[in-house]
Amino acid sequence: MIQKWNHAMDGLGSHPKGKIHLEFLDENIAISPLRDVCNRDTYPGISCQVLRSVAKWSCGLNGYESSIYESYLTAISRAQHYIYMENQFFQSSITSDAPKNKILEALYFRLHRAIRDKEKFQVIVLLPMWTSGKLDSLACTYVLHYRYRGISRGGDSLLERLHADFSDVNLNDYISFHCLRNWGTLEGHPVTETIYIHSKLLIIDDRIIIVGSANLNDRSMMGTRDSEIAVYCEEEASTLVPGQMGGRPYPVSNLCRDFRIRLWSHFLGIPRNDPRLIDPTVGYDLWIQHSNWNDKIYRTVFNDDLPELVRSRAQMKEMPPPKQVDTSHERLLRDLKGFVINLPMELMIDEKVKPK
Repeated sequence: MIQKWNHAMDGLGSHPKGKIHLEFLDENIAISPLRDVCNRDTYPGISCQVLRSVAKWSCGLNGYESSIYESYLTAISRAQHYIYMENQFFQSSITSDAPKNKILEALYFRLHRAIRDKEKFQVIVLLPMWTSGKLDSLACTYVLHYRYRGISRGGDSLLERLHADFSDVNLNDYISFHCLRNWGTLEGHPVTETIYIHSKLLIIDDRIIIVGSANLNDRSMMGTRDSEIAVYCEEEASTLVPGQMGGRPYPVSNLCRDFRIRLWSHFLGIPRNDPRLIDPTVGYDLWIQHSNWNDKIYRTVFNDDLPELVRSRAQMKEMPPPKQVDTSHERLLRDLKGFVINLPMELMIDEKVKPK
């Protein structure tokens, strides 16, 4: 932040209000509040590294830095058991020129290896149902076009390529895409809305966490455009604690596992001390089961009023106003298991609008 601020000040020239430059902290100053953020007694072996997306325009560098992107690629390729990802965007490619970032390619190669070698390996991706704004807006349609072109459409997507490589394999055993939904009452009647995902998080094998401001798209990852910051956290081998992966003992980071369990228990609607959360490969099955269960309830109660059933902007214009839901359906909604639902794979599938 100090480097960016001073670079901005240098660009002011002879601004009448003058320039205010900030000094970097003396490296010998002890910053005691960090102990409150990450208690060294509970998490004694955590090493952290600040990552950035910065360039000449944003930070005055000679060149650019894309260490967030590089860390994503490395962490995904080295994952042994599972990958958990939350992001506001999911715009990447495998072989095409756009988007330029190859995070999707890294996922493809890691999943391909796992399926080929019959490994117990799983990936969970949590996204918003659509990006902020109106679902029928052109901007939202463009973003959805690139998202689904990476996931499941267009011939060169992740799921299409894996299906072509392994046509007899149920890909849902290896990777699943989700979003979140909640419900409440308005004037005495049940209503529902999706929960927006704005986080940018990657957890690998209960050993590595990358969290920060970078979206999964070229603007955030490539370093030459938006400036971003993230923190990479990894446990030292000497302080790993006993854990489980795939039903077998596996040393894990206390911090990474605790962080994941807090998130998953909340999203899945189960207590943090539920033993099924200890092993992420068991937890993966819960994401599938709870999402399928919740999808069924929401579609039973709200029927055709759910936006995830919309296949085009033209269909949206023809949709009647939402019907008032009978209060008797509340008993069904109270059987929901957390907030997880499946990412709708047919959302705007018939919409042909795309950027020039």
